[in-house]
Amino acid sequence: MLGKIQATIPLFHGLTTLQLREFLLDAGVVRRQAGETIFTRNQYGNSLYAILAGSVAFSIPLVDSDGGTDSTDASDREQVREKSVELEVGEFFGELSLIADRRHTGTAVAKDACVLIEGPRTAVNRLRKSVEAVGRAIDETFVVRRIRDLVGPEVAKEEVDALARAAEIRTFIAGKELFKEGDAPDGLHLIRRGSVMISCAQGNRQIVLAYIMGGHIVGEMALLAPGAQRSATARATKLTESVFIPRDAIVPFVEGHPGLRRRLQQLELERLRQNVTARQDQPSGDVVDFLIRTAGAGEATDILLIDEALCVRCNNCEKACAATHGGISRLDREAGPTFATIHVPTTCRHCENPLCMTDCPPDALRRSENGEVYITDQCIGCGNCQQNCPYGVIQMAVVETRPRFLSFLFGRGPEPEKKAVKCDLCKDLQHGRAGPGGGSWAACEASCPTGAVLRSNPKRIVERVRRTA
Repeated sequence: MLGKIQATIPLFHGLTTLQLREFLLDAGVVRRQAGETIFTRNQYGNSLYAILAGSVAFSIPLVDSDGGTDSTDASDREQVREKSVELEVGEFFGELSLIADRRHTGTAVAKDACVLIEGPRTAVNRLRKSVEAVGRAIDETFVVRRIRDLVGPEVAKEEVDALARAAEIRTFIAGKELFKEGDAPDGLHLIRRGSVMISCAQGNRQIVLAYIMGGHIVGEMALLAPGAQRSATARATKLTESVFIPRDAIVPFVEGHPGLRRRLQQLELERLRQNVTARQDQPSGDVVDFLIRTAGAGEATDILLIDEALCVRCNNCEKACAATHGGISRLDREAGPTFATIHVPTTCRHCENPLCMTDCPPDALRRSENGEVYITDQCIGCGNCQQNCPYGVIQMAVVETRPRFLSFLFGRGPEPEKKAVKCDLCKDLQHGRAGPGGGSWAACEASCPTGAVLRSNPKRIVERVRRTA
């Protein structure tokens, strides 16, 4: 069986028998009947799928004007036109959600009865780091597919492959500039993971113009006009990766494809409007800057804000959180940073790239299909997640567990254990939540008598700030 898997799936060609065996101990073999859904668009994923037998139809929305696939935008549309791509034996999919920690951009359905190797996040990431050929193959496929999303389905495969060969993956630590205002344009960035803040100089300070999440493009504005300079600075708000396409490759490509040029021009016009509005609206820019630099909005998929102009300090939010989580509140209302009347209490941001998940021995930290990062009963109380969280939102708490054998034998009750606890966005409770940023209520938000508590996707919050400032 090992030989068949290795011979059938090119991704595993460079593995030794021992490496493949260790990977398969963590992975699973799943079967899907024709027409059965493997995952749907806008779900978060924790697995990479390789096709051992059969085929899979992958349907994705047609490209937006900015090449973006942000789910919160797509879900707002009443109708989304789609294209379908057939994936055959030996191919893999699901790498976007796995690597970039973003929602699936499309829906995968078994075209006929198929057998899939499902590799979990930890096992795939371990393989990527230990076997160079695997990491390179996944990255190359990611780049090709991301460029295909940008240029559209009408472009020939050979042209897409040529553009992909010219591209490279660049990494930027938090605060690092992708490009600076006044620079000559060197190329286009497709944000693979992370997020970027766009700002410009106004007097002796920087004015925040926009916040660009993973899945979108930056740097297009100076490419279309000969001799133009960068009109703003793009800076990573956290560890960010981009697929960078050099100017010498992308400009001739755009000139030869009027459809892509029109999309980029439309995006340029929209961003010019946004920039003019942002330059005239300095107070909201200051709020956005606070949310990204200080409050962790650049990392978050869901963030809790309290409007202190409305808050009456009743602590209903904390009480409701404790009441729905075994008496232990996952929210500290008084702690956390404040700017003007906006307060960001200490509670989980459900980060796009959760550092708490990077070193969990029992793999107890998971991300649900809707995006909530939560802790399962597998937690052993090692405290690694608490140490890795940059926002101090995970606490070690004493919780009661099921009675053990000795407890029954000697008549003692359940033995308490110390385990990690954190906000799970009330994912198992019937508050009608639609996941991070979905606009429905968790217990803390539902319990607020004045409407001071708001939980939402940072992009929606930034847009709301812009509208109401």
